[in-house]
Amino acid sequence: PTGKQDKYAAIMEMKMNMSFQELCRGIPEEFATYLEYTRNLGFDEEPDYRYMRWVFQNLYRKQKFSNDGCFEWNTVKGRPKWQVNEMREERLKREAAKAASTVAPTNRANPGDVVLSVPRPPAQHNF
Repeated sequence: PTGKQDKYAAIMEMKMNMSFQELCRGIPEEFATYLEYTRNLGFDEEPDYRYMRWVFQNLYRKQKFSNDGCFEWNTVKGRPKWQVNEMREERLKREAAKAASTVAPTNRANPGDVVLSVPRPPAQHNF
């Protein structure tokens, strides 16, 4: 073994022996909960995504974050907040306009629609 291999073996051993609580010190405990949960999953076991989403949604509420629809990894560092907000508003308007123009017609009423009572045709059964 080379010095490099020894170094990486020591790092791996340290990581394997470190508890999730120790690893996640300084950040919300929900991350340690997540790591513990995922480590205890069986190889072919389906994760309980609803449970994990619930854990992080509760953390989100507990931290009193506001849902501005923007993720930190999507923002350009150094850009003023007003510019980020302005760009977000423009993007949302474009998306709304695109969605409005591509909506397929349905037989459901939208808010503000005038709804007329039209009898349904009788159901046809193919036996």
